[in-house]
Formats: sequence, structure tokens, C-alpha cells
Amino acid sequence: MTDFLLGSSTKLLTVAIRVKDRDQAIAFYRDVLGFELKREENELAIFGLKGLDREVLWLEESPRANDHFGEIKKMQRIVLAVSSLEEAATIASNAQQKAIAFEEARYEANQLGFIIADPEGNKIEVLFTAPAGTAVPKDEAELIKAAPAKAAGLSKEAHFGKLYLNVSDLAKEQLFLEESLGLKTKEAETKEFILNDGDFQVGLTEAQGGTIDLPSHEVLGLDFLKISISQEDIDTLEKHLSEKNQAFFIDKKRKLLTTYDAIGIEWWFIVKK
Repeated sequence: MTDFLLGSSTKLLTVAIRVKDRDQAIAFYRDVLGFELKREENELAIFGLKGLDREVLWLEESPRANDHFGEIKKMQRIVLAVSSLEEAATIASNAQQKAIAFEEARYEANQLGFIIADPEGNKIEVLFTAPAGTAVPKDEAELIKAAPAKAAGLSKEAHFGKLYLNVSDLAKEQLFLEESLGLKTKEAETKEFILNDGDFQVGLTEAQGGTIDLPSHEVLGLDFLKISISQEDIDTLEKHLSEKNQAFFIDKKRKLLTTYDAIGIEWWFIVKK
């Protein structure tokens, strides 16, 4: 196993999803999940959080991409961690009003989570963890009752905390995450990896078919991840990837480095001022 690790300031900035119908997708991520639509640029819809100067989510309209609706995707699901019961309850209430059913749900001692899908089948797990000793609703009906009268958008503390990927070759993707990017193994048996003991984790599930091994630019779904990195770390990463013979691109200003994982997801590392 490599000793290479990225610096502690390295954090997930943005998740980019390729969609067929941008208007439908905007309605879901804004009106159901509660993201704030910051602006639209050509084919892009750029979302953030109120009070936070950061682009959290990009939706890229790609009408010519192959649909593959109903087939297995590269992204199994992504976890949206919220900081309050009111936020989770508001999302649950919004989903009910738009006839979006929970695909899965769990209600534990001080934590609850439920999975809903956007109009194109991208799955979002909404997760709320209460302080130890604080009970949470025990079912969907009780959760919806906890929604405030005036629906609130997501707070600036909300974040994408974990990404679950479907991969056709577990060993190859694990090698990329550990050896190329330096993510730490969190759970060896469950194939879970963590970025610098931070808030972002990656879980792997072995699967076959669907869009898993198709080029990302040809299909809908997860497109790329944008990660902040220091200037020192991007220089170190460039040297490390070269030594590992991992293909990558770095711009002339040395502020952006991109590389692809085993299933064609692009990882962007960008130096933020």
C-alpha cells in the first residue's frame, strides 16, 4: 500500500451530474432537495447553498447522451448529509407532495436516512444524525409531521458526505483510490475509503452491465467530482501520478489536474485561492 496521502485541506467541492432534461432536474434538486440555484450558463445549472460561496452541484444537460434509463449506473447513490431534523423532514414532505416514493428508509436510535431518486434515476440518500441520546422519528409519517410550516432550504452545513459507486472490477478501482489518490481504507471488507479523515467517503460495490464501463461522456449520470487542493499538493500529486504511470492532465498554470478512475469518472483537483 502506498504511503502517499493528500493534504488535510483537500475537500470535495462539487459533484457534476449529466442529465437529459435540465428543467426537470432543476425542479427536483431545487424544489425537493432544497439546493439554491445560483445561475445557469449554457447547458449548465449550478447549485449551491444559501450563505455558502461554493458551487456544490452542477447539472450538465446532455440531450444527445444515451439514456440507459432503468439500467444500472456508475453511481449507486450519493449521500446528502443534513444538519437538522427540519431539513430532512422538509425534503420528505416535498417528496410526498410530488409523489416521489422512498426507495429505502431506515430509522435508528439517533439517525435516519431515506433514498429518493431524481427524474432520471440518480439516487440520493438523505441522512440526518442527531446528537447522541436524541431520538428521531420512527417512520415516514412521523418524519413528515416534523416538517416546519414554512419549508426551509438546505443550510450551509449540508454536504455530500459519501459516494457509492458500482464498479465492474473492485480491485482496479480500489487500486486507483488507494494507490493513485491516496485515500485511506476505512472498511476493507465493505470496500469503503475516506479522503484524509474528512467528511467525504467512497464506497464500492461490484456489479456488471448498464453504464458502468461505458465512457462517461456518452451516458447520463455522475460525470465528475471537483476537489479543492493546495498548490503544494497538486505538485505532489502530479509527481505521484507520473510515478504510478496514471494518465492525467494538468493545465499550464498548474491550477487544475484531472484524471479518470477505472469506470471513467473524472476527478478534478483544483487549486482554490
